[in-house]
Amino acid sequence: MVVRHRGNVALGGTGVQRSGLLLVDGELRITAAVADALLRAGFEVTTVQGTAEALERVRVGTFALAIIDLGISGSTALALARELGSLGQPFMVLTASMDEESIRNAIDAGAIACITTPLDSRQLVPAVWTAVRRAQDLAAAMRRTDRLSAALKVNSEISVAIGLLMAHRGLSRDLAFETLRQQARRACQKVEDLAASVIAGAEALYSMPVAAGTNLPTAASHRKAGGAGADHIR
Repeated sequence: MVVRHRGNVALGGTGVQRSGLLLVDGELRITAAVADALLRAGFEVTTVQGTAEALERVRVGTFALAIIDLGISGSTALALARELGSLGQPFMVLTASMDEESIRNAIDAGAIACITTPLDSRQLVPAVWTAVRRAQDLAAAMRRTDRLSAALKVNSEISVAIGLLMAHRGLSRDLAFETLRQQARRACQKVEDLAASVIAGAEALYSMPVAAGTNLPTAASHRKAGGAGADHIR
């Protein structure tokens, strides 16, 4: 069963469609109180019963934050936590006990925060807000890392293509880059796309197998042929 409560707080700005909070049902009394406090604070809250429903909802669309009540049973809750982490869903956990092992396991699974219940709504709401902001900051950091990795890959490919031109055409680095840039412009390509094509062509050439059963000329045979030619000229 899925119960959705609508508030008036917009949770966005992360580049990913996020639709409020997902509250995974544990002890009904505590979960109802948490949902009510968050609703009154203006959050949109979707309450689900059990891990299967939680995973189904997350696979449809990521939430700003999932809140897991460890009361649904420790091992089941931790399994859900690990699954949410693998899906990229930020989450925090609620626990009615101060069991250090459960808390440590939840943090190891990727929990952004772990708070004990029961607690006053004046404590709960700021904790949830903090966790949401933390999740947004982490998502932004991940996007920056992804962009940096992509930029480094592009720069690496361009550098390799420049090196190939330098080696095979006897060009300086600056001239090799300018040659690559002008060719990309003539071909209406991005420089990085042309660089990738140059690298692919070089790899295909270098990996081409030598024809079987062919007697390739050696350095000695080249010298012998050269000497015979000289005698003929004389």
